[in-house]
Amino acid sequence: MPPPEPTPLSRPPAAAVSASLETLEAVYAAWTERRTARDAQLAQAASERARLEVEGRFLVGAARAAGSAPSTPAAGQPAGAALVPAESFESLVREAEARVAATLSAFEQAHAEALAAADAACAELAEAAVVRVRRYALAAPLPVQLWLRPVGRDRAVVHLARPSPDGAVLLFFLLTGSIPSRHGFLSDESTEDLALGPPPLYPDEGLSPADLRPDAEALSVRLATGGPVLPVRGFIPLWLAGGPGGPGLFRFLQRGPVLELEQLQEGAFQGVLPLAQAERVAGLLLRLRVEGRLQLEISSG
Repeated sequence: MPPPEPTPLSRPPAAAVSASLETLEAVYAAWTERRTARDAQLAQAASERARLEVEGRFLVGAARAAGSAPSTPAAGQPAGAALVPAESFESLVREAEARVAATLSAFEQAHAEALAAADAACAELAEAAVVRVRRYALAAPLPVQLWLRPVGRDRAVVHLARPSPDGAVLLFFLLTGSIPSRHGFLSDESTEDLALGPPPLYPDEGLSPADLRPDAEALSVRLATGGPVLPVRGFIPLWLAGGPGGPGLFRFLQRGPVLELEQLQEGAFQGVLPLAQAERVAGLLLRLRVEGRLQLEISSG
């Protein structure tokens, strides 16, 4: 039961990869590839660990069984006479246990080192993505079109022209200070369950499959934790005064050719907003225009 050799990384260092990439899509593609490789590495390690544990239990069990198995006496020796002292079998069990423990320890050390290298590569490419997004967002104003559609006297629906994939990433950064974990996050409609539709979160940044479909309040808590990367799918969040988890959380949700503004109210996102709340969001976008971050056009009707 020799300890397994760690699988060498066949990819170039993340720093060299990120330095050779300039477009947002290319940096994100390299980052996604590294994350996929890390996930495959974890799955392979889990399978190998299970194999070693089964093999180890078998080896130790065989050593214990050897001590309790009936012996075959040599010629001229009475039946039932012990050919091997019991202490020898106890030593055999201890040797088997030590061998199994050493093999598992070597495996865990090799796996920990490989995982640390994979995590470092992912972190380097995440930082490269943050740097690229910040550079692009500050280089030139992002064109944005907003429509205010009144509903009665004091309510409204707010739509935003759907941006390109790059534009969505840049707008995400301008409104949150963070970047999405995936380049095509806004238009991604893939789902593991057709009856439920796409989940609002990706299994990135430490999230498990069980974390991907939180209710509105739990989603607001997850978004409130912030961080440089948010694993959001299908919408762009933004916060206004009111505090995390409260009425200050809004999102631009993908609705075909437009993004529709929604506000978290009483545990659910609502698309028909009080006019005052729509004005607050429009005011934030106007501020970004004054700061030279956006080229904003506002229309009504």
